[in-house]
Amino acid sequence: MSDSDEHTPPTDEETPPVPPADEETAPPADDETAVGPSFMRRVVSWHSAPWWGGVGSIAGVLGVIIALVVPPQDDGPDKGGQGATPTVVVQNGATAAESGDPVKITPARRVHAYTAGDGHVFADAKVLTPAELDDLNSRRISSPEYEAWFADRHAVDPGKTEFQFIVVGRRDGQVRIVDIRPVVQCGAALSGTLFTTSGSGGESTTKLIFDLEKPQTAPKYVENDKEGEDYFGSHTVSLKLGEQFTFDIAAMASTRYCQFTLEMTVQDGDKPVVVKVDDKGQPFKVTGGGGPFQVLYIGGINTMMLSGPDAGKWHRADPVTGKVLTGNS
Repeated sequence: MSDSDEHTPPTDEETPPVPPADEETAPPADDETAVGPSFMRRVVSWHSAPWWGGVGSIAGVLGVIIALVVPPQDDGPDKGGQGATPTVVVQNGATAAESGDPVKITPARRVHAYTAGDGHVFADAKVLTPAELDDLNSRRISSPEYEAWFADRHAVDPGKTEFQFIVVGRRDGQVRIVDIRPVVQCGAALSGTLFTTSGSGGESTTKLIFDLEKPQTAPKYVENDKEGEDYFGSHTVSLKLGEQFTFDIAAMASTRYCQFTLEMTVQDGDKPVVVKVDDKGQPFKVTGGGGPFQVLYIGGINTMMLSGPDAGKWHRADPVTGKVLTGNS
């Protein structure tokens, strides 16, 4: 482990039961109106193309990305690599804690799926009633109410899930974050119901890349469009009392349904301390390609070519062809 890059800002627990690794957990055509060839390419890509084939694709996702929001800064030749200085926020009145975890973790905050990627997946075949579909269509895709509709029904992100959490220093002396690894439990990919709409995408300065299906692999990273090996082999994040650092996480699975937590190793003086990160006491969840799905709903850009008030709204579609089913939307 090299200390070549240190993130040193100036001044300011939730720990879930971790699922055991590598344990299996398994969870109609009508009259059709063609939606158009561009959507069809995206539907087919869920089964055949790699995830980086285009924003808005329903593609089976390869790999896992954990993204750190860190503005780049060259620390100079004596540091031996790209460093970064985070935006510093100091918590007023912070007091040192000499016992307990050396850092405090704020509850993870989900990033809306419309920026993270495509849609939501349910384990079962979920056919909405007209009232349920009207309720969903009344919610703007970019709104918290829209995400709440899916969260209340326990939907899972397809291919990629994104969230943020903040780490705050709790020691008088400096502590260093030296590693982050996923602890994963995977099973068969979900294939009940897919809701998909093209996302706007989003980029962070630095991305740590993990494969949830190979959780012991050291994280690679992409920084300023350049890929590197083993991020924590050349970077650390250092925090003093009250200093905080934001991690922006995107986790991906290619072929399986995975539940996971994160283990963050913090060097506290001469001893390493492992701090766990979860989703408000539960594991994070993401499902790989799966499919063909039993039920498919398409919306947003995928239905903008429809005429009149139907444009842009959610409609039930054939899960194989991607064509809107008349009488079911």
